[in-house]
Amino acid sequence: MMADILIHKLELSIPEGFYEMDEDELSRMNFLNNGPCACLSDPERHMLITLGLKQTGRIASALLSTKDIGRNMGKYISRWMKPYAYRKGDDLEREIAGLPSFGLSYHYEVQDVKMYGESYAVKAGKNIYYLNLYAREDLKEDSIALWSRILSSARMKEN
Repeated sequence: MMADILIHKLELSIPEGFYEMDEDELSRMNFLNNGPCACLSDPERHMLITLGLKQTGRIASALLSTKDIGRNMGKYISRWMKPYAYRKGDDLEREIAGLPSFGLSYHYEVQDVKMYGESYAVKAGKNIYYLNLYAREDLKEDSIALWSRILSSARMKEN
C-alpha cells in the first residue's frame, strides 16, 4: 500500500515500508529544516528520503535556472559531506511532476558503511523543491529503482 506525502504543492506516492521520522529522530541527524519538509525512513531497505521546499523572491526566481539551482545544491552537498569521504558522481536530469529537474549522484561513507546519494532540485515558480535519496551502496540498484518510481509518481497539486 502506498501513501501520499505533500510538501507545499508537490505530492509523491511513498511505498509501504517508509515512515515519516519524528522530531526526536530528526534531532539526532544533521537534517536542515528551513521550511516545509519531510524525512522518510525505510529501515528494512536501508533508505532515507528527504523532501524540502525553499521559497525564493521574484527576482531570484527569474534569474536562477533549474540547472543553476542544482549546481548550487551540489556545491553545498560537497561541503556538507566532506567529513564523510564525499565523492561526486554523475550530473542527473529528469522530469519530476512535469517539470525539469537537475541534480547529482554522490558516494560517501558513514561509520565504515559505503553509501550512495542522489539529490534533485525542481523549480516551480518561486518554489524550489529539493528531493534527496540516501541508501547503502550495496543496495544501490534496488534503491535507485524504487526512488525512480517515487519520483515518477510526483505531481503538482493546485490549492
